[in-house]
Amino acid sequence: MHAMDHVSRILPKALRRRGLQGEAGASHVTYRAKLWLLEKRPDLQGELRPLRFKDGTLVIGCAHAVAAQECQALLPGLESHLRDECGCKDLRSIRLLRL
Repeated sequence: MHAMDHVSRILPKALRRRGLQGEAGASHVTYRAKLWLLEKRPDLQGELRPLRFKDGTLVIGCAHAVAAQECQALLPGLESHLRDECGCKDLRSIRLLRL
């Protein structure tokens, strides 16, 4: 390893070698969704929780019907953010799940 190697170049290779690149990518999508939702609707903190990203679908848990309704209105912006800002090309849908 050269002194000039950066983590951004080493980490993807290590994740691929260990078969963890998909898991890391899914975690990144859920994390970015959580941050975006918290920024847009801090009043719903704890009531909306991105749970998982699998097979192109992001699942967001909603504590109650009002939270689900509020989240529904945010979905187009969240979808755009994840695709455009985060580079999530795999996102096909966002599903809401009552907890």
